[in-house]
Amino acid sequence: MATVFEELQAVVEQLSPANQQRVLEFAQDLKQATTPLPKSKLPPGTPASVLLRFSLPLEDAEEMERALEDC
Repeated sequence: MATVFEELQAVVEQLSPANQQRVLEFAQDLKQATTPLPKSKLPPGTPASVLLRFSLPLEDAEEMERALEDC
């Protein structure tokens, strides 16, 4: 059973040079997309104790719940 790399190589070898270049560019784009971004310090957040005091009118909360259910 061939590995993914071997199967990919066999397919790419059958492509025209122009399409081989397209595959190379696609692979390079994928590599960049999966490279983790440098970590940055997050801005300070809101403590949970403050969020517990947050309240909405019941009508607004029910409307938000319906909107979430529709998703």
